[in-house]
This record gives sequence, structure tokens and C-alpha cells, in this order.
Amino acid sequence: ETPTAPVIHSAHYLDHRHEILAAEHITVIGSGQSGAEIFLDLLRHRPAGKEKIHWLARTPAFAPMEYSKLGLEQFTPDYTRYFHALPEAVRDQLLPQQWQLYKGIDAETLAAIHDELYRRTLHGGWPDAVLTPGVNVRTAGRVGTTRVELHLDHIQQGTRSRLTTDAVILATGYRERPTDALLAPLDL
Repeated sequence: ETPTAPVIHSAHYLDHRHEILAAEHITVIGSGQSGAEIFLDLLRHRPAGKEKIHWLARTPAFAPMEYSKLGLEQFTPDYTRYFHALPEAVRDQLLPQQWQLYKGIDAETLAAIHDELYRRTLHGGWPDAVLTPGVNVRTAGRVGTTRVELHLDHIQQGTRSRLTTDAVILATGYRERPTDALLAPLDL
């Protein structure tokens, strides 16, 4: 509802990339692969020392995706049957602990982000890029017609803060949609 402050889902990032890059301050929300790739793209295309990018996530860290052989055992039919046989309360408790299986970032992207941030410090400067995991966006509101104010809850600190930004990219996943209408023509 802020006509001149773009707030978009990551699925539409490339369509609005030019507009986003023109914003003075940009905030990316989401700790997964899409958020990481967008943060890296923004970082690479903003002037050194004047990046003005925040990256926020609810997860406790910006961490690599669990991709080890044993970690992937959680996708076997045996584990799936085990998991779904558990009481709902136990499944609800387990799921957030498995966040690196579905909200992690591939190691190559994490290394590229680190290298880009490091490269920007080599001449004595420091990038104006802030990575903040462990934060919930409680609410958001307009500030005038050009800015968005995010109200943040810092999970571990138990504090609240505000962040004012000119553009927001929501790399927050996708909502499941009914597929009945899409698949109906395939019914025999």
C-alpha cells in the first residue's frame, strides 16, 4: 500500500530489479536460498561503502543447507512414515528444529556473500550491509509515501526496534495453493 516504496515477493525480484536497485535503502527478509541470492545480487550492484542493505531473518543464523548424507535421511520413506506417525504436538516441536533442511543456503552462495563483503573491506572501508538473523517482523507501516517502517522483535535479546527502508523484498517462501482447478483437465 506504499505506492512509491516497492514491497515485492522474491518471485518478482527480476521484474522489479531496476526499481529496487534505485532505492536508497533496501531490506531483504528471509533466510533461505532466494533471500541469499537477492542479497548477493544487491551487494554486487551497489556502490562500495554505500550499499545500504539490511538482511533480516527469523532463523537463528544465515546457515548452510543441511546436505550431508545422514541429514538427507530425513527425506527417506522410513523417516517420513516415522515423522507422520508422531503426535501432532511432537511434529510441531520438531519442525522448527529442522529449519536447515528447508531454509538453509547452499555453501557456494554463502561463500560468495562472505567473499564480496570481505573484498569491500580491503581498502579500509566497511560495507554498509547489516545481516540480522533471529528477528521477527512484527508489523510494517508506511512512513509518508516513499518509505516503509518495519517493527522488529529480536528473539534472543527480547527487545524491539524499528527499521525504516525504501524497498522490501520478501524472500519468505510460498503459500500452498489448491491444485484442483489446475489438474482438472487431466482427469480421465
